[in-house]
Amino acid sequence: MKNKNKWMLGALLIGALASCEMKDELTGTTTSSQEMGALELDLSVLEPGSRAINLADQFPVHITCPDDLDNPEKNKEFSSYSSMENPVQLPVGDYIVSANTAGEIFPIMTAPYYKGSEPLIISAGSTEQVEVVCKMANTKIKLDLPEDFKTFQSWTILFDDGTENTLTFGTNDDADGDGSSALYWYLGETGAPTIIMNITATTSKGVEVSQSETFSKSDVEESYEDDENNFVGGDALNIKIDVTDEPIDPNPDEPEETKPEISFGVTVDATFNNTNESVTIPVTPGVSGGGETSGGETGGDDEEEGSLSMQMPSNGHITYTLGGSDQPASADVVITAPNGIKSMNVKIVAGNEGFETTISDLSGVGLDFVTNGVELVGNEVISGVLGAFLGEGASVEAPQAGDVSYKFPVGAFFTLMNGFGATAPNAHTFKIVLEDQAGNKIDDELSVTINPAA
Repeated sequence: MKNKNKWMLGALLIGALASCEMKDELTGTTTSSQEMGALELDLSVLEPGSRAINLADQFPVHITCPDDLDNPEKNKEFSSYSSMENPVQLPVGDYIVSANTAGEIFPIMTAPYYKGSEPLIISAGSTEQVEVVCKMANTKIKLDLPEDFKTFQSWTILFDDGTENTLTFGTNDDADGDGSSALYWYLGETGAPTIIMNITATTSKGVEVSQSETFSKSDVEESYEDDENNFVGGDALNIKIDVTDEPIDPNPDEPEETKPEISFGVTVDATFNNTNESVTIPVTPGVSGGGETSGGETGGDDEEEGSLSMQMPSNGHITYTLGGSDQPASADVVITAPNGIKSMNVKIVAGNEGFETTISDLSGVGLDFVTNGVELVGNEVISGVLGAFLGEGASVEAPQAGDVSYKFPVGAFFTLMNGFGATAPNAHTFKIVLEDQAGNKIDDELSVTINPAA
């Protein structure tokens, strides 16, 4: 066969095949490699007592096919609900549709974080209507403080959920001066059944007063959504504190100058997820105690005379926002050693890579905070080198053998740590092992969580 004829025959065959395919498409007899359906999404936000649909417009939307995560046709991301195509064309299959507040959720935030998800099954030729309701994932904690708090030299209110997750309010948190402030606390997916509240305040006379309170969601007599016995995302707690001049369980043997001058009355009202009614949560009061006076001795504790003790600020868990007003002005680990200090070893576990590199470099000048820890007692290097390293006004003086008291200023590290940014959900951790001249040993640790700037 001549080449010309071969070429013409090939062209005819190709044309015939194309014609057949076109005919199949027109008649619907072809079988698609991916049968298609569609999703029509309704996205809303559920707040305690109301539904704020307009908030959802800016939420990113995620469509995920768990069985085929590498298929871009089945896994889609939209930067916002308002910008997504609706309905969305999807191959048949099983999906999860989710949406959330833009960005990540952190342990402590200044605004609520919402998220929600729903399963989805796409069938050939059908349009599935799915409603995703985003609920608040964190818990709102609001303080209502009286005018008396303005007379304190300083105060700290720490909330503890029984794990290493804590929330702290401090002297500078009432920026508006109206006695109120609020933060949003992430208690995890399962929440927390009980919250411990520790109040510490230094009076105008320099006396430190502390008090502990406990409250549990299960103690509420009224019912709430799903009878969930844990404080969870969407719950809002309004905590009112009063100051009285009748201390709780005063110690008659305590010196007059260090006796507690005051105590705190605490009321907790709660609004639970999907409700608009406030209920009161019973509070179990703790014991009020006197603290350290300016230039005085420590009183009001239950420790035996002569015992070795190490008191951590904020109960060992400091949390603040990078560049925020909630950073404590100071944070001292208070050492009391009536038998005299023999050894104090400090290790630091960094909460982010930048700070880890920096403290590792200090081993070159004899300060090995990372591997073996630094022996502070009698350390002639710590004062000059570390003081200069941390910056002006942040010197760290070493204790001497035989000292009966010492303050390790962890707050001196704040400026340096801030320079390396946030740590959340990790924390910088100071691990301290203490020994006195009588051979008594104790150890404890202090964590510092720095949340991203608001």
